[in-house]
Amino acid sequence: MNWNSLSTLFFGRVYKRSISDQCVLCQAPSRQHICNTCLLGVHTNQVHCALCRRPTEQALNLCGECQRRPPSYDYCIAPLLYEATTKAMIQAIKFRQQKYYMAPLIQLLHKEIIRHYKKQWPTQLWYVPSHPLRIKSRGFCQTREMATLLHQFLLDSHPRQAIELPSANLLTKQHNTQAQHSLPKRERIKATKNLYHCAIKPAPHIALFDDVMTTGSTIESCCKALKQAGAEKVDIWVVARTADKNH
Repeated sequence: MNWNSLSTLFFGRVYKRSISDQCVLCQAPSRQHICNTCLLGVHTNQVHCALCRRPTEQALNLCGECQRRPPSYDYCIAPLLYEATTKAMIQAIKFRQQKYYMAPLIQLLHKEIIRHYKKQWPTQLWYVPSHPLRIKSRGFCQTREMATLLHQFLLDSHPRQAIELPSANLLTKQHNTQAQHSLPKRERIKATKNLYHCAIKPAPHIALFDDVMTTGSTIESCCKALKQAGAEKVDIWVVARTADKNH
């Protein structure tokens, strides 16, 4: 029995029953997870590269980075900018185990996913894994728990799509590297090269979840491992994207 998945689902249900009628940030009465006032601090990623969703000054079909080094993935969804309220919530989840911020962020990602997919849905949902030592340090893997919650959202809204969340995410991180947010761009790219390994053949079309995409080096390393293992198409689903100036 997968106790981690059960605990995440139980948390989600308790959350909905207990505080779904108030804003998770200011506790004001609200029918949505984040009230309209607090939503002003949740900045959406509206102007970006059409492929990697890197925030840009004007909408682009392909940013310079994607033209120089086309990514291995096929599509990317990143509805929010990693700044202001969104950044504070994600850091609270990661470093202070404030898991009640997961639901509002996943809800916003879920809405964007539903808006995009009309047909040709991925058949499996995978997530970027943490190293076991990092999980031991934090006490949980936030990408696993957020992916599990997202999977439940999708099952509730689109049960006929039957997107599978494998019971064991056999995409593994082979070394416990320094935290990526503490490294400059070049060091991140170097640190993530050949860092991930896929032990089984994934479905032909999969979605890969992560909470934040910065340089894209972690995502790129995961995608290469998944495609080497047999995936034909990989879509990226991330909550937030970091602008180049914040790298």
